[in-house]
Amino acid sequence: MSSKIANIGELSNILSDNNKTDKGVLHFVKTFKTSKFLAAFNTFKSKGICVSVLLTSLIIFRLRGLNVCQMDASPLSFLPKIDDNTFYRLINNVRMDWRKLLIGFAKQFISITKEKGDQNNGIKCFVIDDTDIVKTGTTIEFISRIFSHVTKTFPLGFKMLLLTYWDGKNLIPFDFSMHREEEKKGNYGLTTKELKLQYRKKRSTKTPSYNRVKEVDSKKTIRLMASCKMQIS
Repeated sequence: MSSKIANIGELSNILSDNNKTDKGVLHFVKTFKTSKFLAAFNTFKSKGICVSVLLTSLIIFRLRGLNVCQMDASPLSFLPKIDDNTFYRLINNVRMDWRKLLIGFAKQFISITKEKGDQNNGIKCFVIDDTDIVKTGTTIEFISRIFSHVTKTFPLGFKMLLLTYWDGKNLIPFDFSMHREEEKKGNYGLTTKELKLQYRKKRSTKTPSYNRVKEVDSKKTIRLMASCKMQIS
């Protein structure tokens, strides 16, 4: 999925300038006290670069419109040079709880706005979005053909269910899940050969990654209800 963040209206001037982007992200890191917040996630790495530094680097590079493979060619002067395999190991770590991370950032944002009195007395509610994540490889784990309500076609990809919270002024992402579509024949829109060649990975039942895998074939309405209950509790 390509990054087109630099096209967002009022942010375009900042995101088109690498120095401004870097300063903005570092200000965010300081304001959110991410080093303290991410301390619990550092246990997923027994040695090397800590998780907080890796995530800061990933945020900056994605805002620059670069992928992991391009990071070696554009190192950040204020951060240590990091091998791209280090990023891949973090991204693919089955013990990394991305849901907990996203919820943590969301709650931190709400806490900061309350502290600064930057709130709105308007309607507060959850907002749900169901969007297409289009891919190209049939060997991708759990890939299927999905029905696009926009193009009325059946591209390869996933359906992403996103739960956000509207606080009267800000729209805050809280949770997400990825889903495939079974299709009428139960073959996910793929041939027998394509299904056989799909990537498969064994996961411990005690990892966050295992729970994510169970969501792939769950009904989006049921997943949504569980997600909302989790946020309210």
